[in-house]
Amino acid sequence: MNRLLILLALAAPDSGAVLTERVFSDLHDYGFAREKDGPIGEALDERDARYRDIAVAIDAACRAHPWPGWPHKACVAMATTAAKWESGMLRTVHEGSKVGAAGEKCLFQLHRKTTLAPLNKWHIAMTEWEQLTGLGPEATARCADAGVRVLGWQVARCRIKFARGDRWPAAQVFGEYHFPSATCDAPPGAMGFARAGSFVSLYEKLVRK
Repeated sequence: MNRLLILLALAAPDSGAVLTERVFSDLHDYGFAREKDGPIGEALDERDARYRDIAVAIDAACRAHPWPGWPHKACVAMATTAAKWESGMLRTVHEGSKVGAAGEKCLFQLHRKTTLAPLNKWHIAMTEWEQLTGLGPEATARCADAGVRVLGWQVARCRIKFARGDRWPAAQVFGEYHFPSATCDAPPGAMGFARAGSFVSLYEKLVRK
């Protein structure tokens, strides 16, 4: 492939480079929006560097672990939305100096009990869970990979199908992610629908031409 074709491929709407740049742009704006509630203790260049690592890591995780019945960009939008709502994308959570009330880790706030899921391709081993935090591309990739798999397990086990513009499937996934039910029939609640609204908005940004 010659240089022109390579450049055209990178400029295509479905290319990884364009997609991760759009995710980064969303996170960049999100960071500024959070500052309205007060300083978040991180220089802009450091924050943007983290956000780029996160965007690349989520894209890679969704490519490595495709969800049944969901397009790649929907996986990326769901994972990005989940991380924003769970952790606020805070540096302290990302690096591991701050954990959840029950020991939840990384940007996706994964509980120790996530390691109890069935031993299938979505499974998170205890050794993985113990290494979910940390800054930099490698540590961020571990966190994103685990988060995408835990979300994907809810999609797979509950057979939740994507429907563009419909908040219900996304709300179901978020509801099961936060409070898993044995029969996949727990109501998503207001929190699930609020997150689903954020997902729909981000997904439309990612698929625009």
